[in-house]
Amino acid sequence: MPPAGAVRRAGDRRGRRARSDDPRSGPHPLLRPLPRRRNPGGRRSGDLLRDRHRERSPLLRQRVHRERDRKPRLGEEAAQDPHLPGRCLRVHGFRRAVHPDLPEELAAGARRARGDLRGAPRDGEGGFPPGGDPLFPRLRPDERLAPGHRRGRSGRPGACLPNPPEDEEPLTRARKTLFLVCGEPSGETYAVRVVREFRKRFPGAPVEGIGSSRLASEGVRLLLDYRGISVVGLTEVIRHLPAVVGALRSAVRRATRSDVGAVLLVDFPEFNFRVGKRAHRAGIPVIYYIPPQLWAWRPGRARELAQFTRGIVVPFPFEEEILRSAGANVRFAGHPILWELSPYLDAVPDRDRFGIPEGRRIVGLLPGSRDGEITAHLPAMLGAARILFRRHPDLHFAVPLAVPALRGRIEAGLTGNSLPMTIVERDRFLLFRGMAAALSASGTATLELALLGVPHVIVYRTSAVTYRIGKRLARVSRIGLPNIVAKETVVPELIQGEANPDAMARQLGPLLADGEHRERVVRRLRSLREALSGPGPSEAVVDMLAEAAGDAWE
Repeated sequence: MPPAGAVRRAGDRRGRRARSDDPRSGPHPLLRPLPRRRNPGGRRSGDLLRDRHRERSPLLRQRVHRERDRKPRLGEEAAQDPHLPGRCLRVHGFRRAVHPDLPEELAAGARRARGDLRGAPRDGEGGFPPGGDPLFPRLRPDERLAPGHRRGRSGRPGACLPNPPEDEEPLTRARKTLFLVCGEPSGETYAVRVVREFRKRFPGAPVEGIGSSRLASEGVRLLLDYRGISVVGLTEVIRHLPAVVGALRSAVRRATRSDVGAVLLVDFPEFNFRVGKRAHRAGIPVIYYIPPQLWAWRPGRARELAQFTRGIVVPFPFEEEILRSAGANVRFAGHPILWELSPYLDAVPDRDRFGIPEGRRIVGLLPGSRDGEITAHLPAMLGAARILFRRHPDLHFAVPLAVPALRGRIEAGLTGNSLPMTIVERDRFLLFRGMAAALSASGTATLELALLGVPHVIVYRTSAVTYRIGKRLARVSRIGLPNIVAKETVVPELIQGEANPDAMARQLGPLLADGEHRERVVRRLRSLREALSGPGPSEAVVDMLAEAAGDAWE
């Protein structure tokens, strides 16, 4: 028998020099004990790691009033039953009329569970006798238990036996996100219509991506704004390389997350090809809308595009055959620009809306939708406008903005200008309907003018390095979309050195004359509507998204 004082109190820990027969646990031989901190304010140190043996488990409860003294146990109302399936949770409450989400009456022929008094004799409107609730006898008729509190027949919390068919409900799967990328105003215009159609088919499905204020107004959560990375040309990309690389990393990181159901890429090929390949490697379906112009240059990318996409929707009919021969799932359903222009194809011009004086002929100046294009084209267009105004004093010039954010950039370029000029932010297609002619940078705007029957001259200028590289890689003799679709030169094209003020004024002069040449050009441009019509490209894109990953949003 050990001497008095040799055995420590039960609450004390075993010391370092304890006897070998001491049954209490000692410190681990490989772990350093935590240093003790002084705590003169009380016997507790406040260190949870050191004093956790003093803490009572959150699942243990103390003895309640009039309960027999016994060892604390787990509260049944707080524990999950081990027999529950993996996708089920315990529902707090009984399947009876007091639960707001459950029916008040049993279905015809249904079996009554034990303790379920709905429809019983002397039943009141609330599902139990008017005098009170028999399962909760201490409650007044207008009282309810606190949220999460359960009481069984014996009056103790949690004493009711579980009834899995009535107390369990399956977990609902979260909807995945549609991630889209567009890098210019024309592509964003098409993406807006796709988002509207997608929301009709899958209401409530989250949509995120790269865009600007137009997509944000449709409820798309923007990862970033494309205006800092929307550049064209080799030297222009080099100047903006840090911003482009940062945006590419952010887009790839977001597009390859597990909560993305599909990736929709709209135009913007050099950027979107990299995002699409990484998403495909991560096992995420990729749909491409408005692919790069493979028929114009670098046709070898057709096979590359077919490898990482589940579907492609093209805007021109001749692109369908090119991509299908490369093994792609491709569909032509019409050019999306026709759906944008449909309210204006036969609209009556309204010059008063834009503040243009009566008796003036409107000539449009469209320098482009990027800062680099505006810098390259606007000065030369203003020089041509001065020459034309000296020859035709009845002209009034208008600059329609592709996006309102370009207004400051255009106003800076018009500083010191004395020509009659109007900058138009809204209803640019209605303005096109009233134009006599236009000077336009190569791009989507030329096709918009053509479909609305506006004769115009196509111009394009870029850096010398970009032009030399593009000229070697190009496989077409025309750059204007109206001429490519018509397979003939319907409107003049001025490229690089030819795009000077004198040449622009010389080519635009015959189109301002009311003669047979002008009428022939207008008829040929309007005939392109039939060649680009179809059932609807936005619907085709959503159909492909549904085929590739429809269960992700249902």
